Amino acid sequence: MDASEKRIIELLQTGEIDARLRAIHTLRNTHSPEAIQTLIALLDDKNPNIRAAVTFTLGKMSDDAVIPALIHALQDALPKVRCTAAIALGQRHAKEAITPLLETLLSSDATVRSSVAEALVLIGTPEVEQSLIRLLEHTDRDLRRWASYALGQMRAISAIDPLMKTLDDSSIEVRESAVMSLAEIGDERALQPILKILQDPNPEVRNMAAEMLREFKGPNATRILLESLKSSGSQERRSILLALGQMRCLEAVPAMIACLKEQDAVVRSSAAYALGMIAPAEAVEALIESLNDSDANVQENVAYALGNIRDERAIPSLIALADSPYDAVRLGAVYALGSFRSDQAVSLLLHAVCDPNAAIRKSAVYALGQIRSPRAVPYLLEALKDQNGYVRQKAADSLEKIVSRDSLDTLLHFLHHEADEEARTVVLYLLRELGGKDLSSVLQMFGNASGEDVKSAIRSVMDKFQE
Repeated sequence: MDASEKRIIELLQTGEIDARLRAIHTLRNTHSPEAIQTLIALLDDKNPNIRAAVTFTLGKMSDDAVIPALIHALQDALPKVRCTAAIALGQRHAKEAITPLLETLLSSDATVRSSVAEALVLIGTPEVEQSLIRLLEHTDRDLRRWASYALGQMRAISAIDPLMKTLDDSSIEVRESAVMSLAEIGDERALQPILKILQDPNPEVRNMAAEMLREFKGPNATRILLESLKSSGSQERRSILLALGQMRCLEAVPAMIACLKEQDAVVRSSAAYALGMIAPAEAVEALIESLNDSDANVQENVAYALGNIRDERAIPSLIALADSPYDAVRLGAVYALGSFRSDQAVSLLLHAVCDPNAAIRKSAVYALGQIRSPRAVPYLLEALKDQNGYVRQKAADSLEKIVSRDSLDTLLHFLHHEADEEARTVVLYLLRELGGKDLSSVLQMFGNASGEDVKSAIRSVMDKFQE
């Protein structure tokens, strides 16, 4: 050990708190047995900040001599120290720490249990699996929840049957955790029990089960889901349809198309949404027909689906749908028409720029920018003054995509007659972009000019463009 390290060790024992903390950090790469032992001794220091810093530093060392010290730190009064020690032991895959970690899991508060569970996952031995499986029957529901979580993270095949039993747990949190863990493991044996959980009395548990269905992606899982689609209730069928859509399951497309004619609107709407995620060309005719559905939610999802598929046969029907009295339906139609980037949709989109609903105006303005029709320039200039900031921003973005030197007269006329400073600023920027740096000095006149000065400046700009 060199003289500098001796000085650092002296600081650990006699210095002020800040100096001691700096010394602890400095020793993080030490290999000196004396320095390591000095650090270990500080785990019993009265100052909690010292103990926390020492635990962190010891956790970064590769010397196995620190493992017993980290195990000792699991008993510290400070939760931060226990958390740091647990994670360090897990990262080392310290098998000798399994029993102390399990004891800490049993005795610690919730803030520490998360770190201990992560540590046990990192160690991941059969002994850990069996210990966690036993905890699934513990009287403490928080312990059951963390045990379930850890088993899922470990992909513990041996835990499938115990976790399926846990789906009937009295605790909502434990049932949610069990569903998520079974999905993480991904064994198809768990699929039928999770389908039953779609009928759970708690909506949060049902939502978790519905979300986790998509994790089962094998051919057998698809078969089970398609069979269940024929016999389940409407909410369960909704969840299955959405899961199949998220899985991009082409095999499910015929069943989804058939569901567009179901009596239950929830099922029809979910089928349309799922088809929109897959975007199969063979669904176009059925979806166009469903634009006439009596339910607004169905119409909305059908419109989005057709927008994702982008088959131009749908354009006339979508244009007709854009007159719907329902905001959500009009928004879906505008989105879909914008996705085609077709001139056929421009007239409708120009009309939608003035829609009472700001979300529809924003969608129309964005779509016009994607289509890049010069006809949109006057409408987008007016949209620069919209009361909604998002609409104004989208209008500026779309104008930047569309304007060309052919737009010069329109831009200058707007600049001459418009008093809105924010709109004028956007137009000045567009003109600079069109004319290049040589116009910058001329265009700066617009900021403060008025009357004849404005006219003179406009003439100067036009002369520049004509040169």
